[in-house]
Amino acid sequence: MSTTRKILYASEDAYTSIKANLATTILSSVTVGFALALVALFLIIFVNLQNHVEGFGERTHIIAYLKENATGVSKELIGTDVKALPGLKEYKYITKDEALDRLKEELGEHKAIFEGIKSDIFPASVEIKVKDTYRDPEKILETVEELRKLKWVAEIQYGQENIEKFAAFLAFFKLAATILGIFLTAAVVFIISNTVRLTVYARKDSIHIMKLVGASDAYIKVPFFFEGILVGLTGGIAAAAMLELTQFFFTGRIPEYLSFIITNPFGWAILVILVIVGMVLGTAGCLISMRRFLRA
Repeated sequence: MSTTRKILYASEDAYTSIKANLATTILSSVTVGFALALVALFLIIFVNLQNHVEGFGERTHIIAYLKENATGVSKELIGTDVKALPGLKEYKYITKDEALDRLKEELGEHKAIFEGIKSDIFPASVEIKVKDTYRDPEKILETVEELRKLKWVAEIQYGQENIEKFAAFLAFFKLAATILGIFLTAAVVFIISNTVRLTVYARKDSIHIMKLVGASDAYIKVPFFFEGILVGLTGGIAAAAMLELTQFFFTGRIPEYLSFIITNPFGWAILVILVIVGMVLGTAGCLISMRRFLRA
């Protein structure tokens, strides 16, 4: 028999099998889709929460207040000193006028209480943001110690307690998410493996008969290969649809400050990945599950 005819036969056999076991095939596809959607949803929530939590770190900064009578100190000199600090990401020089304007802006409708007050009572300052790798307490303290050595620095504010809490929370969050992710992925692989096995088990009699009449293992596997691709393909499409429906359902139904959780940071790429992963898992699940039926 030619290769073309073998492929045609395998396709016809796969179609006949799917038609005869339609309920099992649909169940397998839906289960694969649900499992993949669950993992994808967890991944989206994890990435969004991580980005949001790390966003707090972006707002972590050091404020160095300038001495009132620092002689020979210019913005250029301050810029040169600050640029030499370890872990520097960016900095901004805040004049006395800008400090007063900021305070008024934060007070909002109550800013009138500062009308007539001169900006001279406020110290000029430098706001310093550090790189991500310098956000833990020990590293940021290294930057603070270097700042203290500068002759124009009067006082430093950097919220040590908040930084320590943030670093501890971020470490715990990543550890907990990693453990949960591993557990969830393992559970999904187990579900898919056992669900796909139902498809193979439903045809165990056909497999035994084909073995009895002398069919090779490869010959028997080909129809299941096509079935696995189809189950995985439909499962991946179902997962993509579930993901989109979940996002559509929760949009507008959760508080605005939590809406970032369901925002898809991967775009359409995750939908393509779901389909590809579904096909791979469906095919692998079918072929691996057949091993127990093909052992001589």
